[in-house]
Amino acid sequence: MAVMLVVTVLVSALALAMATGLSSSTALSDRSRNGRRAAYIARAGLERTCAQQLRARSDWSGLPAGSLYADQAFGGGAYDVALAPAGRDTVIITARGHFRDSNRPLVVTVARSQAGGIAFARIRDTFLQGWLP
Repeated sequence: MAVMLVVTVLVSALALAMATGLSSSTALSDRSRNGRRAAYIARAGLERTCAQQLRARSDWSGLPAGSLYADQAFGGGAYDVALAPAGRDTVIITARGHFRDSNRPLVVTVARSQAGGIAFARIRDTFLQGWLP
């Protein structure tokens, strides 16, 4: 009888530990998925800024500094975009994507290319924790 009680307690403890681990794993997976979605939303804000603000101008020094788009709905979340002109042909764009409990910033230095297009000189994606080419 005592052996059966010990076995029952051990099996119950093991089942509880497995359930707790599964719950933790699911929460981490949700946060990771939400973080990726927030990063994609930030990229959408970056693309909108390039399409509507940068490609339409020949001189970027006249761009407004500071907040450009605030709390713009996109993909079930939202993004904010701020500009920091750094000369006639260079601007720093900070786009922040928000999705559920996740916020992901994307900081990009954009330079006009020799051919008149846009070249992403430096991209700092804090979601990926590194510099991207």
